[in-house]
Amino acid sequence: VLRLSERAGSLVRYFAAVGQLAVSRSEAGDTAGAVFIATDGLNELDGLRGNCVLRAQTRGVLGWALLRVAEDSVSVEIARQAFEEALHAYQHDCPAPQKVANQQVNLAWTAVLDWELEEAKRYLEDLQARPIPKHLESWVRTIGTRIAHLSGDERSLQSPLLEPQTRPRDPFLSWDAEVLRGDRLRAHGLHFAAAKEYAAAESRLARESEALGSAVVQDFFLARRNESLVGLVESLVESGQVSEAACRVRLGLRRAVLKSDRAARIGALDAGRQLSWNRAMGAYLEARERSVLGAAEDWKADVPEVERRRAARKEALDHSQQTLRDVQSRLFGIPRGEDCRDLPSRRSGAANLIVFLLDDEGSVFLEDDDGVAWARADVREGEEEEWAEAVLSQLPFKSSTGTFRVVGTGPGREIPWARIPVGNARLVDFAPLEWGLDLPERDRHGLVGEAVVFGDPRGDLPDARREAETVAETLAEGGWAVRAELGADATAAALTTALETSSLVYFAGHGSRSEVAEQTGLGWEDSLVLADRMLGVPELLGLSAAPARAVLAGCDSGTTAARSLGGGLNLGRALLLAGAQEVVVASGKADDSEARILGAALGRSLSEDPDVRMSEALRRAQRHLRELRPSARWWQYRVLVP
Repeated sequence: VLRLSERAGSLVRYFAAVGQLAVSRSEAGDTAGAVFIATDGLNELDGLRGNCVLRAQTRGVLGWALLRVAEDSVSVEIARQAFEEALHAYQHDCPAPQKVANQQVNLAWTAVLDWELEEAKRYLEDLQARPIPKHLESWVRTIGTRIAHLSGDERSLQSPLLEPQTRPRDPFLSWDAEVLRGDRLRAHGLHFAAAKEYAAAESRLARESEALGSAVVQDFFLARRNESLVGLVESLVESGQVSEAACRVRLGLRRAVLKSDRAARIGALDAGRQLSWNRAMGAYLEARERSVLGAAEDWKADVPEVERRRAARKEALDHSQQTLRDVQSRLFGIPRGEDCRDLPSRRSGAANLIVFLLDDEGSVFLEDDDGVAWARADVREGEEEEWAEAVLSQLPFKSSTGTFRVVGTGPGREIPWARIPVGNARLVDFAPLEWGLDLPERDRHGLVGEAVVFGDPRGDLPDARREAETVAETLAEGGWAVRAELGADATAAALTTALETSSLVYFAGHGSRSEVAEQTGLGWEDSLVLADRMLGVPELLGLSAAPARAVLAGCDSGTTAARSLGGGLNLGRALLLAGAQEVVVASGKADDSEARILGAALGRSLSEDPDVRMSEALRRAQRHLRELRPSARWWQYRVLVP
């Protein structure tokens, strides 16, 4: 493509498109895509000669795309190098003072994110040695405040705490200002006021993600992405508002998942409704782009003209955003989900176990018929199970609990809660466990009362074939209408049809999880291995209907990305998003012989009682596996619910 572009003289357009594509992928939350496009583009630039401005400008854009989705120090370092090369070009090869300032801001912010505060100060000092361009003033103030806060500058903390402040117009800068203000108030023990600031920052995330599902606001850079939620939960607990804190954890997780939920709903639209959605989204993106570009030109106008322009931009943006919301509501009724009343209600006798674990400290909220109890303990990496036991020992569990519904953030999701000791028993001995996402209710289940069992699609898992045969026979004995698709008959088309038309689908075969899924926190590449091809997460999200219940007994069908708040997607979650109500999955690699024993016991429970909840059926099967094989990894199987 580069050679053709060179011959056609269209290098400028080509690299502009590369930069725009990388940034748009980062905004859409496609971390892997953004990183691939940005790093590939930077490599192409290394082979380009001449056109200094084009090379410098593209490096700045691609560096920014990398910084927005950076998950590790490697990505940050690549972004830093791109900014440094662009800065050198603007200073020496193709001088441009204003663009020098842009790159200095980029580098100062990169240094802050990497906790290189002295380096960030040096860039700011260089910037402040000459007049700062108008469009960078808010960024310079924000970076300076952030440096002072992180370095414990007392002068910053002693500034008036409660006086009204003008909020920056940029969504990220506004969010950052609210978080900083909450940090200062909390440091002075003003927990109610701090909670108000953090809540405003969280509401800003919700508004922005509602409109775009954008990584700009859902995944603020590096570990900072969760600062407003962490601050809000801690401030609420410290001010005695424990129930509200538990609700806010659930709302934060729900917001992280709703972007994927919306993708599932959009994928199921017919062509006409897809067109309505695309038009509304396109109009909003165009209005937002015009607003940003217009604001960059305000410095050229006098004050009355600037106010007029701002009012006109706000009116146009508000109108397009409301139109987008109206289309969302008409097509698939997505709730905003920022009110505790929007969350699924807890069944009488059941208990919610809300796990809030993100950094080196974690909390667990136990919500049952008696109210909300809360416990906290420090946690060290690699000792999450010890932390879980310490926290559970502080909570008042009741033997009458009907079901535990686990709602978890970060690495708290992957803790094997079922086997965590509570007194002389394990948590699962008190009641069956379900893992919930707090998704909106949806009625899209297959209507035919039939079970379809798939086994050993590639012919290389004899235990999986025996598992499928046993499950099919057991269900048939219990009166189920059963169809078995084994070996070469277990095709992608057969599974798709079964998922859209059956009430129960059982899959015993290979599950495949991408190597980059844990790094990116996305999971879009995960797939089930069928006889003819792979059936991936995007295809599951696009199902027109889903079975009420499903069992995915393959490896990693329920593994989540521990480093992200919501955990990203996996095969089980994709089925929930498509409309399933109960999905049994495996977290991590599954042992075929253990899966066979567990599957046979699970099939017996469903045969004896077709209406049994999958969590209770799984608990019985796990107990059976524990008795036969005490060393088995029975706890890695779990039931996902919306």
